[in-house]
Amino acid sequence: ACCFSSRGRRSPWRRRRLSERRKMKPVVVFLHGSGDSGFGAKQYVQSLLEPQEYGLFTWEFPTATKVPYSLNGGATSSVWYDRVGGLDPSFPEQTATVDASAARVVDVVSGHVATGVDPGRVAV
Repeated sequence: ACCFSSRGRRSPWRRRRLSERRKMKPVVVFLHGSGDSGFGAKQYVQSLLEPQEYGLFTWEFPTATKVPYSLNGGATSSVWYDRVGGLDPSFPEQTATVDASAARVVDVVSGHVATGVDPGRVAV
């Protein structure tokens, strides 16, 4: 309904808008590992790619909030979620920290979409 004319065809406005959105660089939201930072992850990724390859994308390297991290003896660390017991998949994540990080990542992605990036061109 929003993007079709009364005859069932896509409106020229909608086609033009999709065309413009496809011209924008794809976005990569890269989440760092436990204890690292967005800056550290950025340096790592840049060390792997040639500048012209890196320039093909818009990159986002958010830093996780520092929280008490059970696997680090409860010391605060930049982690996307806390995990109790160990790294084995049978040990539970702390869902409150997972939910907070997920909301943050959704905000980052939504910010790019709000600037006109097609959601299908954003990878996390």
